[in-house]
Amino acid sequence: MTNRTTTLNARRGSGPPQADAVTNRTITLNDSEYGDVTAALELLINHCDAFNGPASPFAARRENCEALLKKLRAASLSPRVH
Repeated sequence: MTNRTTTLNARRGSGPPQADAVTNRTITLNDSEYGDVTAALELLINHCDAFNGPASPFAARRENCEALLKKLRAASLSPRVH
């Protein structure tokens, strides 16, 4: 089983850091966990698409899921450091 490691910066915008923000933390997922997380994000994106509209309350959530999925996929293609 291969581990996938990525560093995600959770701070948004240029304002002060949020009290619950996690910055520059590393998360390691094995292949099974990676598959589950990406499947869950894809499922949520599909759910958001089903209710999509100009004033959709799911639009921001969909964008966040897309961004996270993109980061996860990019990290899985990065060279691994042992």
